[in-house]
Amino acid sequence: MLIGYIIHREYYSVYVIVMSDWEELFDWQILERGYDYYCMDNIESIYRMEDTVYAVVSGTYDYNVEVTLDDEDNVINTYCDCPYGYNCKHAACVCYHLEDEYVKNISTSSQSILFDDVLTGDEFEKYLEEELSQYEFKELKSFIIELIHDDDNIYRKLIHKKDNLSDNDLTIFKKRLNGLLNRTVQIEDNYEFTYDLMLFIDEDIEMITDDEYVLELLSSIFLKMASIEYVKDEKYFNDILHKLEEKTDIILKNNNEFTERIEETFKNIAINYPNTAFIDTFRILFDKYITTVDMELEINLLEEELNRCDKYQKYDKLKEIIKHLDKTDYPISTIIGFIEKHDDINGYWKILSEYYSKDNRIDDAETLLRKNCKDNKYDDNSIIALELLKEIYLNADDNRYADCIEELIFNYDHFSNQNMTLLRNYYKDNWPGKRQEIITHYDKDYNKNNLMDFLLYLEEYDSFRNMVFTNVNIYKLHRYKKILMKNYPNELLDAYERIVWDMLKEARLKNYLDACDIFKEMKKVPGSEDRVEKLINRLIETYPRRGRMMIEFEKIL
Repeated sequence: MLIGYIIHREYYSVYVIVMSDWEELFDWQILERGYDYYCMDNIESIYRMEDTVYAVVSGTYDYNVEVTLDDEDNVINTYCDCPYGYNCKHAACVCYHLEDEYVKNISTSSQSILFDDVLTGDEFEKYLEEELSQYEFKELKSFIIELIHDDDNIYRKLIHKKDNLSDNDLTIFKKRLNGLLNRTVQIEDNYEFTYDLMLFIDEDIEMITDDEYVLELLSSIFLKMASIEYVKDEKYFNDILHKLEEKTDIILKNNNEFTERIEETFKNIAINYPNTAFIDTFRILFDKYITTVDMELEINLLEEELNRCDKYQKYDKLKEIIKHLDKTDYPISTIIGFIEKHDDINGYWKILSEYYSKDNRIDDAETLLRKNCKDNKYDDNSIIALELLKEIYLNADDNRYADCIEELIFNYDHFSNQNMTLLRNYYKDNWPGKRQEIITHYDKDYNKNNLMDFLLYLEEYDSFRNMVFTNVNIYKLHRYKKILMKNYPNELLDAYERIVWDMLKEARLKNYLDACDIFKEMKKVPGSEDRVEKLINRLIETYPRRGRMMIEFEKIL
């Protein structure tokens, strides 16, 4: 049902629109432009039919807007036939008008509205014809030229009426585009720039039938987009890139002889604009349009891929990239140069030392790794650096690998079975003396973990057993649990009991819970079937007034 009809900026309305939070549908830049359009009275006509409000809003062109309402007359969504399509400034303009109508109609809804004096569309056209017929052609032409000087959008509308474009028209199009691309892109508010650019792509380029000329214009826009390094909101720019992609695909479909030229455009972007703000979108375009990749281009693409990672991802990404480059036939100097360029990445030296070694640059690898060895014996990077250097010496049949192992033992209290075997094979008949030197050194350690590990390596089990069960603690028992369960189950259970009795001298909930954890471990030991239950009963008899302890222990029984 047609409820209201308004034309030619004469606003008479008989409908009431209840507005909800419709502004959330729009970006703030669009709301600003839409409000400006509303204040400038840019709505040419508006009416409502059922749950949809239809309007014509003037701008560069006249655009048709539809605003959909729900059962309570709240705005659900909007559509416009301008390049943006949805939730644009023209739709925002209409929504502001509807909101204003709601305010005004609260007090005027009962008043009588008359339409007798409003011209219909046909009547208005007839009126214009009569008025214009009074002027000579020269006068009208002069008047139109003046209008074009004041507003170049009138010229654009005039051009769009032509069936064929002249060379002058194409030149003007190109100059208009250059003027548009020479605008300074702001960090935050770029709505007008992106809107005008989208309009040019959607309306002006659509008129040009020369694919080669269109391709030249599209390439200029692609390069402009690539040159932008930072904007706060990328959405509208990515919309433009997708629109450019559509136009490019149409050209290629019509004429695939332009494939190489398009590929060159994107190679240019990949090499010369690594810091573009829209690299994610461009990478998709690179994959699509670049079919032949040379070394320089690939290095640039990988460089940008690495730069886009945050600092916590860069090391893993660098490893991934180097693994990929290693499968190519690129010279090793290129791979080394790529790694060296990224010395700001934490841990880069681990990868670089490997490639120095592959390139037989042993001294460079040693210098690099030695730089990462600190005096602090608890420094993990120092241990990693010495392990890497040891492997490099081993691969080069350089006996200095033994020096690295001894540094790891005596300077960093590091132990590994592999290193001990290497050292044993190196010293051969002199091993007993070195063995005793290592035992003496490890015995100085507070917790004796390395010494116990070394005794296990030497298969000196009696010495190992004595060390574990002397000054026993729960950490030792957990560390060597599997060995103790297999070889010394009864002594392990005895040790657990001693720890529990000592722990429960103090009545604390934490101690009760820790004791329960030990009971669970004891149940895993062979021969512990009745032992845990008997231990718990003895503890309850010893501490009969500890109610909370009894509650926790009963959960174990």
